[in-house]
Amino acid sequence: MKVLIAIDEFSTAELIVEFIYRNNWLQEAEVRLVYVVTPIVFSGPLSPYLDFPETAMKHVCDYGESVMRKAADQLMAELGKQIEWTIPLGDAAHSIVDEAQRCQSDLIIMGTHSPKGLQKLLCGSVSQAVAANAPCSVLILKIEQQLAETSR
Repeated sequence: MKVLIAIDEFSTAELIVEFIYRNNWLQEAEVRLVYVVTPIVFSGPLSPYLDFPETAMKHVCDYGESVMRKAADQLMAELGKQIEWTIPLGDAAHSIVDEAQRCQSDLIIMGTHSPKGLQKLLCGSVSQAVAANAPCSVLILKIEQQLAETSR
């Protein structure tokens, strides 16, 4: 089984790794991690003179790399095997679906922060878009619910 795990921040990664460890069903799976960096677009009359987008993108990419290294190390410790990861640049939902197609994944595991109200209307839900367009099954973990359970 080929499993793609989509990570958006380290707390999500920790909860997904904990879920995998508790359920002990990925021992034989080929696991790959993906963390998508969405491009920062800045436009305006001063944009040619500002390096903010490049500096911000570097920080976002560095953060993504640190999240992926920690998650991969944690999964390697739990599963006892090498974990591959990638950090594509683009729209989160499209990039996750593209990576699943490219790697011929059998399952995508990801978290949701359950956006509500105006945030959901304006931004949509990455997990819903992935589930609707993925070439394979998608397991969506409710992050807020898991955070509440771990804090008890």
